[in-house]
Amino acid sequence: MTAAQLPLEIEQGSDCVFSVQLNGGPADISAYTGAMQIRSMKDDPAVLYSLAPTGFTFDAGNRIVTVRIPAADTAAFSWDRGVYDVLISGADGDWRICEGKVTIDHWVTRG
Repeated sequence: MTAAQLPLEIEQGSDCVFSVQLNGGPADISAYTGAMQIRSMKDDPAVLYSLAPTGFTFDAGNRIVTVRIPAADTAAFSWDRGVYDVLISGADGDWRICEGKVTIDHWVTRG
């Protein structure tokens, strides 16, 4: 399965929610878990953000994975851009389902 190319623009302080329809990969995703990391570059050892497994919802019947980065997390993003990917893991192994560039739309007005 080839990872979908999905650029993200995240509005600071807002939920970031996106879904990926699986084409190929594991037949049954009902017992899968998700992982997502954002780094400044693919080979950078430092992680800018890592999403907890609770940020993933699996619709096994329709083969859709939904990712939700909470507003409380995006409010703390102090970096401008990076790259990410999303992996799902289960009995059939690990599958990278999407990847892309991330840009942050920062607040202009501050208190």
